[in-house]
Amino acid sequence: MQNQTKGLNSDLLSSNLQYEQQNLQLQSINLDFQASNNRLNSTIFQLNQKVDVLEDIEQNLTITVDKYQLRNQELTSEVDSLSNITLDLNGRVVDLNVQVVLLQEENDNYAQLNRDLGTIVSFLNDTSLGFQQTFESLSSSLATQITTRRNLLVEDLHLKYSTNALHWDCDVDSRFRLRDFAKDDTLPIGSEYYDEVIQYLDEELLGEVCINTEDLELFLRSNVLPVNATLESISLVDLKSGVSKYTGDVFNYYFPDEGEEGGLSEQDWSEADYDCEKLPSDKLFYFSNI
Repeated sequence: MQNQTKGLNSDLLSSNLQYEQQNLQLQSINLDFQASNNRLNSTIFQLNQKVDVLEDIEQNLTITVDKYQLRNQELTSEVDSLSNITLDLNGRVVDLNVQVVLLQEENDNYAQLNRDLGTIVSFLNDTSLGFQQTFESLSSSLATQITTRRNLLVEDLHLKYSTNALHWDCDVDSRFRLRDFAKDDTLPIGSEYYDEVIQYLDEELLGEVCINTEDLELFLRSNVLPVNATLESISLVDLKSGVSKYTGDVFNYYFPDEGEEGGLSEQDWSEADYDCEKLPSDKLFYFSNI
């Protein structure tokens, strides 16, 4: 019996040793698993950081693409606007070439008349026939033709200025069509774009017909904008209306109807070579002087 007990104890001791060895092995395996788990957690954290960076890069790229698309739309609009301007300028060049041909023909006719008149005067002087009445008749005829020519030149200038006034209305819509104030022309132009719009207006119209920008703005304050409103608060539709009224007053002054007082005469235009830039300062239009 005693021997059996010893045998059992020996078996239990052996089993305990085996269990302890297995436990140590399991602990070692657990440590390995824990280390592997820590490495996996570290890898996941690093991957999450990279994902965040990639998401930021993707967001920045999306913003950049949107900016490039907007800029592409603006450039497309610019190209369309320049194409329209080119077509318009080509049309004006054709009109001017026609006017040049007509004026050249008129000048040739006047040159021939002068030569004919010189021949007649020379004949009268040589023969001493004293045809004073005939000479006066010829002089009167020539004066009438000169007056007619002046009328034509003034009318041609009036047509040119009026055409400029008509074209800018459509041109400004095309130039700023991507802006909110052009999409809805009742919105204020705003301080961000007001100077750019006025500069464009000066290049397309005001400078061409010798209109003073400050005087136009005085007119807008007095006749278009509400009291105490700023120029930047004006809408595109009100700007167009104000410019139309103002240029109407300018052209009535430049080209008054026959018998109308207070405007320029054909003599004024003749002395200025039919160019408003050559008019004396006291002959230019100023709303503030009305």
